[in-house]
Amino acid sequence: MRVKGLVSALFISTLLVGCGGEKGEQNKETQVAAKVNGDEVTVHQLNQTLRQIRVKVTPENQAEIKQKTLDHLINQTLVLQAAKQAKLDRNPEVLSALEAAKQKVLIDAYVQRTLQGVGKPTANEIEAFYNERPQIFADRKLFVYTQLTITADKATLEPLVEELKTVKTLEELLPILQKKGLKYKQMIEAKASEKLAGPLLAPLNVLKVGDIGYLKMSDGLLVIALQQAEPQPVTLEQATPAIERELFNKNQKEAAEKLIESLKESAQVEYLGQFAPKP
Repeated sequence: MRVKGLVSALFISTLLVGCGGEKGEQNKETQVAAKVNGDEVTVHQLNQTLRQIRVKVTPENQAEIKQKTLDHLINQTLVLQAAKQAKLDRNPEVLSALEAAKQKVLIDAYVQRTLQGVGKPTANEIEAFYNERPQIFADRKLFVYTQLTITADKATLEPLVEELKTVKTLEELLPILQKKGLKYKQMIEAKASEKLAGPLLAPLNVLKVGDIGYLKMSDGLLVIALQQAEPQPVTLEQATPAIERELFNKNQKEAAEKLIESLKESAQVEYLGQFAPKP
């Protein structure tokens, strides 16, 4: 009877453990957001995707965004299933692309982990960057100008530049271009200092309103007639976020280059075939 009672107790204990297991399965089930033809879309996948979207999530739109994101993952799963059914996961080109994607993820993860904490600029570095570029910060302007792009070869360019020195307005220049049969494009531009290339920003800062200037190009001439130069300075406080991003990206790039160089120093790289060094 005692043995029988012991067996019964063990049997009941097993049943209780089994019940606990079923509860664990139910908990696992709650981590599944949807099933698509039997394939699970997990809450983890949903949360991971939600972290990558750039839409601002608020208490009001949270449920809607979650639902739309889940529907997007369901659509992806349907297409993935169709691709597998078509045996595209065995296609050599697809396998090669998958391997390349896997390698990129690993490379990015290694670089990100290695450079973690590298590159954040100091307050002194940000201030120095600001002070070294007064034209795009403290002396920033909004320029409105007419741009004339003239197509001309080198033989025509030199005498044209000499004529430009005697011209004071575009109205005087246009008849000369037409007489010479030169092609040109005319447009009005309005750009702030930071939107202009250095070679164009420098002369615009020198020109006075009403003046014209020119820049030589490989295939012709760029003539600028300044119409307006409105001061729009940017304070250090206003510029700090943009400068911080600029310096951070620069520092990260330099650190990544140093990382590659250090890996090369301890590696053996051999160029073969057509890439082998010539004797």
